[in-house]
Amino acid sequence: MLGIAAVVAAAVLLASAGTVLAVVLELLLLAAGLDLAITGGIGHCPLYARLGHVPASLRRTR
Repeated sequence: MLGIAAVVAAAVLLASAGTVLAVVLELLLLAAGLDLAITGGIGHCPLYARLGHVPASLRRTR
């Protein structure tokens, strides 16, 4: 949900961007929002996988 909100906010802000710095920051917001939305949508975080972290909801209980 947060990722989608960031994507929408970045799209709205890009429409009225005035300076180059504002455009760069809004593109970074767009990229971060897309990352959050895609990671949440597929249920897999490449950073967690690389660090070897397994969320508690995916751990096996014995």
